Amino acid sequence: MAALAILVALSAATAWASARVATPSAPASRAGLEGAWELVSVATRWPDGRTTEPWGAAPVGRLTYGSDGRMMALLMDARRNQADGRAVPPELQPSAAAYYGTYAVDPTRHVVNHHVAASLRASEAGTIERRYMLRGDTLVLTADTIYEGAPVTHTLVWRRAADDRR
Repeated sequence: MAALAILVALSAATAWASARVATPSAPASRAGLEGAWELVSVATRWPDGRTTEPWGAAPVGRLTYGSDGRMMALLMDARRNQADGRAVPPELQPSAAAYYGTYAVDPTRHVVNHHVAASLRASEAGTIERRYMLRGDTLVLTADTIYEGAPVTHTLVWRRAADDRR
């Protein structure tokens, strides 16, 4: 009887460990994304082929992926940044995004899902799927969405933060 109980316990532990390794959010699959990233650019590609920079040529932002599966993002048009105490014109008020939650990586599909717990904007709610490409200290996230009534592709380029070089 004791041998059967040990066999059942070992089988359960093995099954649990196998499930942990197989999940896309297991630590080994997100190791390349972990850390802090600084926003380099945001570009939007429109159906007619043109590309725009909705938050200007030098947006600011920070994206962090924790080893515990938590994430946060803050990004904006640099003119929207009030860290220096400047007032922001009303037309720039919506030029910012901030949310946090958890994340899961599917390395075979090159997709990272942000599971949003809190957000400043309704467009960043629920689960946000981003395709990713990682090259050294550069992370490129892309997403297809509807923006201003048109299907577009947003491309966000991030550089590993200088204080987080690995």
